[in-house]
Amino acid sequence: MKNFNGEIIIRPKETDKHTIEEIGTFIHHQLVGNKDYIDSNIGINLGTDEVLIWFDDCKGEIPNIIF
Repeated sequence: MKNFNGEIIIRPKETDKHTIEEIGTFIHHQLVGNKDYIDSNIGINLGTDEVLIWFDDCKGEIPNIIF
């Protein structure tokens, strides 16, 4: 799906800092090398109790993110 705009929010039941960082790192490793991630069309934001993955006008296909 090209030119996608949207968000994915992950709110784990266990919301400690370690869990949030672990989820963010796992997703980051899946996106490394993706052109839209490199160009900041895909981003990850680690909050205090959630992980936000945002997509902003992606030029390529949206990658599968597995967790």
